[in-house]
Amino acid sequence: MKKALIVAGAGGFITHFELSDIDILIDMGYHVICAANFDNPLYEFDIDTLNRRNVTIYNIPMSNRPSDIVSHVRSFFCLKRIIRRENVDIIHCHTQVPSAISRMSAGRTKASIIYTSHGFHFYGKSSLTVRIIKYIEKKLAKKTDCIITINNDDYNNALKLASGRTIVRKIPGIGIDTERYIPAEASGKSVRASSGIPDGAFYIISAGMLNDNKNHITVIKAIAALDNPNIYYDIFGEGPKRPELEQAIASYGLTGKVRLRGYRSDMYNYFPAADCSVFVSKHEGLGMAALESLSCGIPVIATNLSGTREYIINGTNGFFIDAWNNVSQLANIIDSCCTDRRILKNMAHDCRKTATMFDISISRTIMKEIYNDIDKRTKHNRYK
Repeated sequence: MKKALIVAGAGGFITHFELSDIDILIDMGYHVICAANFDNPLYEFDIDTLNRRNVTIYNIPMSNRPSDIVSHVRSFFCLKRIIRRENVDIIHCHTQVPSAISRMSAGRTKASIIYTSHGFHFYGKSSLTVRIIKYIEKKLAKKTDCIITINNDDYNNALKLASGRTIVRKIPGIGIDTERYIPAEASGKSVRASSGIPDGAFYIISAGMLNDNKNHITVIKAIAALDNPNIYYDIFGEGPKRPELEQAIASYGLTGKVRLRGYRSDMYNYFPAADCSVFVSKHEGLGMAALESLSCGIPVIATNLSGTREYIINGTNGFFIDAWNNVSQLANIIDSCCTDRRILKNMAHDCRKTATMFDISISRTIMKEIYNDIDKRTKHNRYK
């Protein structure tokens, strides 16, 4: 049987983002193997979803942080053993660091390699570390059969990295289930009530890992600066910044107004309850949670980045701040929206219209094409 190995930093990433790809590969006759750090709590991990698909699981000490050298060395040797033991035909790796380790671990294997970049973070920067990362990416691109990108800037940059053998494709992320993420004003009101949001309050939501990149602290600072008791802010997600954010919430006197709600797999219930959502990341390959918000008809306030420029039209379905640390600009936008909520209500139709261009069916169609192209060029190990 043909075998495909999917590699990611966190195990929850696979059950959260990769089930569609797994199903496509299974339909093509592949046995799917997943290697990731299943002890990483950044995403909720549902092992039953993989067991039902007869997926083989390997727990390896993978890390997304470039500085975790010990983890990288251990992951390198773990992956090398897995690739040899399973004799895989396709390796599909995700994100910058795990993908670099995966491609180095592949060595001289004849397996075809697919690399999905969830954002190149080294373009436009010139530090020594960035130059080293860029050099490594260029070298590894020579042994990569397909580079998948999720925004236009990264697509153009991938073309510069690609060798003659490399296919470069762009997909609209994993895609949004626009039949599940829908405007739902009535249920939104019910969720607000059950969540303790008073009638008439201005309710803001963010969803994403509690890490430095997602930059929730800037939103907290903006709300503190406004000092408006009618503004409520819920952050959905988990991560290493939780203690720091809890301390900031308390120190700004926002306890009960700003809440860390933990990870939720049913954000389609919560986004319709919000007046707007805020995603002021430092960098973003695309930003699926923001698209989920748009699909529910809820406008987005976001940093002006390569990823967010794929779908946000300033003043039409959301608003941009020009820098991730521009607290005053963010506060002014929130204040304007809170003062005149018709601004946001009038955007609902355009929000939903934008999201339909990122429907999951579009992503699935492109991924089927990619896997079929790679399958045709793969010398399957079962024939050796």
